[in-house]
Amino acid sequence: MTYSIFLGTPNNRAEQHLLELDEHSHQYIFERNKLLIKHDSRLHRMSDYYKDVVFFYEDISILHLELCKLIQHSSDKSFIEILEPMKEACVAAITDNKNIYGFCD
Repeated sequence: MTYSIFLGTPNNRAEQHLLELDEHSHQYIFERNKLLIKHDSRLHRMSDYYKDVVFFYEDISILHLELCKLIQHSSDKSFIEILEPMKEACVAAITDNKNIYGFCD
C-alpha cells in the first residue's frame, strides 16, 4: 500500500502521477519528525496515511514554503530526501496551475 501524490483538477484528480510514499517513508516524516511539523501546518494534513487530502492551488505556495523551511533546518539526510520530491511536486503544481491530491491506495 502506498500514498500516491497526483497533480490534477477537480474534474480529473489523478491527471498526473508525481510520486509515491511508502508507509515507512510516511511514518518517517510524521512520526520520527513529528516535533518539527506544526499541527496547523498544511503538511500536517497529510499525517493520516489512510486519509485522502487535497491542496488547492491557492495553498500550494504555503505548503512549498513549509517544506523549504523543514529542509533548510534539518540535518537528517533521509528526511530531506523524502521531502525534496514533495517540494518539487509543489513547484510542478504551481507551474501548471493545478491542485495536489494525495490518496492511499
